[in-house]
Amino acid sequence: MQDLTYTSRGPRRRRNSDRWEAVLSHTDPVTGEVVRTFHTVEGKTRRQAERARDALILELVRAGNGLVNCNRLDHVADLTDHIVPCAAQTMEFLEAAKD
Repeated sequence: MQDLTYTSRGPRRRRNSDRWEAVLSHTDPVTGEVVRTFHTVEGKTRRQAERARDALILELVRAGNGLVNCNRLDHVADLTDHIVPCAAQTMEFLEAAKD
């Protein structure tokens, strides 16, 4: 089993608010590609935002535990269930319009 190791850039403040953008990256255990994810953390200062980002990383590592994210695969299956019927209807429409 491969552990996910997250790396991050420094947080960027979103406009003039207490919300910060945290960009995390990790290596996908299936494809081996580096994946970037964007998260929002809250903190009045940069230091508080960095602590919130570090807490987020710990939460992600504990939740993922190096396993493949099944939610992503479920999303692909749901998307496929939606696209295939739409494509079939489109093909029927085009065939009917051709005649």
